Amino acid sequence: MIQVWKMPLKSGRSDFRDDSAKVDRARAFCMREGWTGIGWGIESLDDELTRPGLYEKALSKTPIEELGFGEDIGPARSAHRALAHRMQVGDLVWCRAKADVYWLGRVVGSWVYRNTGEFADFDLYQIRRCKWIRVGPADLVPGPVKNAYAGRGSAISQIQREHDAALRDSAIIWRESTSEAVPDLDGLAYSFSLSELGHDDLEDLVAMYLQVRLGWFVVPSTVKRATPYTEFVLRNGKGARAYLQVKSGNARVVGSIEVPAEVDTFFLFDAGEETLLPEKVDRIGLQELQDFAKGHRRLLPRYLQRLFE
Repeated sequence: MIQVWKMPLKSGRSDFRDDSAKVDRARAFCMREGWTGIGWGIESLDDELTRPGLYEKALSKTPIEELGFGEDIGPARSAHRALAHRMQVGDLVWCRAKADVYWLGRVVGSWVYRNTGEFADFDLYQIRRCKWIRVGPADLVPGPVKNAYAGRGSAISQIQREHDAALRDSAIIWRESTSEAVPDLDGLAYSFSLSELGHDDLEDLVAMYLQVRLGWFVVPSTVKRATPYTEFVLRNGKGARAYLQVKSGNARVVGSIEVPAEVDTFFLFDAGEETLLPEKVDRIGLQELQDFAKGHRRLLPRYLQRLFE
């Protein structure tokens, strides 16, 4: 079965920390020349080595300080095994580049070790041939992919296939952009799940529901402010004021909800089924959100429209 990977193409080597533009140049090199890869160069190895076993033996004998960064050989060993053995030809790869623009790649070659020229300069010692396409900004990218890029990450990691969402949506984007068939796609499940949505996508969907269906409008200046109570402030035609709180994934409301005195309504979306809620709290149910999305598909990002056909 095809796997989906997260490949930041971002080195932790000191020369990259001192030169942020170098990260952009390294990614541009990969997209232009058709590579994906990781670092951890070993001086004793020959350029264009194609036997991962020899690399693994050399890695186990190399002092950690010679690898260029890090205090533990574990991440280097784990990343090597993922790129050289777990990753397969045909797998799909996501990279988030400059200005929050995402690229999708498809692996087309086996593991190779390189230690000359731009490969060494860009800390891309271990590489595989990869065909890339530019997908675009975050609103064109599947939720599970954006979720994978939330927070810190490793040099290479597999994106979890929750309900087949990551694979199916990535494969559809690849097929529509390249006209290349992707095996295993037709047999994947195609039912809605919260795992299909990134947290930002879920917030957007709830906001659209409140505006279109209920007549509550988002106050733009309050969006993405760090507050303990709300994602943003809403107002309606009567002058009333509301807050919204969105719980994504498996998150649930725990304990009592504090409703600030300055709001008239407190909208809540989560996957729970609690019935006893404080005064002023109005829960938005999953079913009503799904029904709204089905009736207003054109408001949604293209990848989400497929979920509500």
